[in-house]
Amino acid sequence: MKYSTPLFVLFYICTVLSAETFGATRFALNGRTPPQNFQVPIDRQSSDVPFPLVTQLSVPSTAQFDIPEEEEEEEEDEVPPSLTSIPRSLRFSCRNRIQGFYADPQAGCQVYHRCLYDGRRYSFLCGKGTIFNQKNFVCDHWYNYNCNDAEIDAHENARMSFIL
Repeated sequence: MKYSTPLFVLFYICTVLSAETFGATRFALNGRTPPQNFQVPIDRQSSDVPFPLVTQLSVPSTAQFDIPEEEEEEEEDEVPPSLTSIPRSLRFSCRNRIQGFYADPQAGCQVYHRCLYDGRRYSFLCGKGTIFNQKNFVCDHWYNYNCNDAEIDAHENARMSFIL
């Protein structure tokens, strides 16, 4: 683990800095109440401190840290779906389909349909930024599912048809 040394050093520094507030009772306050954010400095020569105080921190120039790279920006041609209603121009048909749920590639998979055994169709709209994931039968973030796979993944309805 490459972060362990820097984290330990940071923990040590924070512990040392918080220890500076423990000496507040040793100093006379002349009967006055100190402000809430008052911190009494520690006498750095005092033997009351159980560990050495760090006054300066230096990192060797040869130190290497594994810093995770930022996630890649989404490609400009990929735009999250943003339909606000089901388009009337869709040509999806439930004829010759088994009962189940089907993503509609014509609508970018943001629309999905519930097909019944008698060919009736009920259409639904996934929320903004989501599309119907044909593998899991849920509206999912658009970047988690490739709408081009919807026709191939439609066979998943066969394993679910006995439940519907």
